[in-house]
Amino acid sequence: MNTFILLHDAFQGGWAWQSIARSLRSLGCLVYTPTFSGCGERSHIPVTDSPIHTYLADIENLVSYEAVTDAVLVCSGFAGMLGPVLATRLQPAVRRLVFLDAAVPQPGKSYLDIAPEPIASLLRSNSRDGVAEPFMAGLPRTLEQEHGSRRKLCDFPLQAFTESYTGPEPDAWPESVFLHCGGDWDPFARTMLGRAERLGLDVVEIDMRGVPVMARSQDIARELKALAPKIPDRQRGACGNVPMPEEMRLLYCPRHRKRAAMNTAAQGLGGAHC
Repeated sequence: MNTFILLHDAFQGGWAWQSIARSLRSLGCLVYTPTFSGCGERSHIPVTDSPIHTYLADIENLVSYEAVTDAVLVCSGFAGMLGPVLATRLQPAVRRLVFLDAAVPQPGKSYLDIAPEPIASLLRSNSRDGVAEPFMAGLPRTLEQEHGSRRKLCDFPLQAFTESYTGPEPDAWPESVFLHCGGDWDPFARTMLGRAERLGLDVVEIDMRGVPVMARSQDIARELKALAPKIPDRQRGACGNVPMPEEMRLLYCPRHRKRAAMNTAAQGLGGAHC
């Protein structure tokens, strides 16, 4: 089973992935769609100090508490600023990094530094008292049109856009792919595609001309599944996707349940093991 962690863009939440997550699950994939603190259903959680550090902790905790293994980390838009840090820290739980028209960070530069001027200007003009208000551009606009849910978009800390990237250099990133779905109308996607090509990242393009992104969720899901690394059989447990301790196999493997039950009953009666 392929596992995916889908990281949403600024202003959104895990809800933004509904269509693609549903399509991936229909293909037999395990999918996580976490929401950053202060966004979506977690909008009631205040973000203090460094927003970047908070968002990193959000995803690190998810991977830890859910015991995620062999995952593909998919980043959209702003989340690309987090992707290389997470993919590096969380190895081997994360095996591949996918930039879905996402920010491709540059050491020492912030999101505002690498964004094309139209996007940077929109961010500045929509910011008040350290908070950036939602605006419709690029993939966020397409998602908004598809879901009809502008009310779901949340303010985002301006500091998240101004903090410099201090993660690993590109040559230290895990295996990475840039998946391009944006058309000529999306200056951000075009700019990031060019940066990905200059860095020598693998690039995969889906022709989305004139078609809303979410209307092609099956196409995107199939492409993502194709990008998932193949996990050798020797790494898989007899009853699942990861190795399972012997005592757990006795409890959960159907062919061992009867024997495990007999052993438990014998112990309760003070008898010998079967």
